Amino acid sequence: MCGSSRFLLSILVCVFCLHPLNLLLCAEDSDQPVVSNHNNPIEVKMRRLKTTELFDPIWFAGTLKPHAAYEITSEKNGTLMKLRVAVGDTVVKGQVVAELRSLDLGLKTRPYLIRAAESGIISSLNADLGTLIKAGQVIYKIEDRSKFQLDIFASYLDTLAINKGDDMLVYLAPASDYESIVSAKVLFLSQEADPRNGFFRIRLAFQCEKQQQVERCFKLAKSGSYVKALQRKNYREAIVINRSEFVKPNQSVLVVDDNSRAREVEVKVGTVQSGTFEITEGLKRGDRIITSYKLKPNAGDKVQIIEEAKVENTNLPEKVVGS
Repeated sequence: MCGSSRFLLSILVCVFCLHPLNLLLCAEDSDQPVVSNHNNPIEVKMRRLKTTELFDPIWFAGTLKPHAAYEITSEKNGTLMKLRVAVGDTVVKGQVVAELRSLDLGLKTRPYLIRAAESGIISSLNADLGTLIKAGQVIYKIEDRSKFQLDIFASYLDTLAINKGDDMLVYLAPASDYESIVSAKVLFLSQEADPRNGFFRIRLAFQCEKQQQVERCFKLAKSGSYVKALQRKNYREAIVINRSEFVKPNQSVLVVDDNSRAREVEVKVGTVQSGTFEITEGLKRGDRIITSYKLKPNAGDKVQIIEEAKVENTNLPEKVVGS
């Protein structure tokens, strides 16, 4: 009778432990590892981690202005009879830009010719045909767009990461479909804070002729246009993953170990930029991180890699037109 009771008890225990909800409960009383519920390997996609160059960004904003600006004036009184150039035209030093009938010379004399004092692009017209022009009155304005300048303002701490001659990136038409990036140089840093805002002025300059896409640069670089500037500091080689690759947000990921089993790894997150996360602890170059799956594997589950993703993570800017 006792033997029959032990036999029936053993059957009941086995039935109890076979139920998925009781599996962990039974495992606590056993020295054997927990067996996965999945009989077949779970198909997963993964990528092999690589290091990428990472940096900390410092953003600034400002407006563009030309390298130099000039005014074309008349030295005599007279009537504006002819305009030889229009806004947007390129002129060279000494080129005739307008004709004036001088009141001082009479009607039968040759027209008084007004010439460009410097080379550049006509940026504005300040007089109409047939109007009376006084000596010293501005007729045209010319801009020297061989270079563009940008003044930005930085905090004292930010100036510690910037030196004269440093390269910075300037974003033309930022946050638009036409956004492009040019390479600029730091011309100088103010040694005294602006008393109006307490920040330090930094001047940048760039030349469209030295950019890879010259025409695009000239098209987008306009005097007075709003632009953004980027300084990159603290360059380093780092492991970077995407938000979707976490199994617990900002806490852990799944990797494939040497036995083709899923293993959950706790990680420490550093900087976060544009949806990518720098991992400072927990992962290393060469680790195989699980990127996607139809059925989520548990830690210890056997997995089968069906695709190795080739994903390059980087925070280096795109659409750079500077060299």
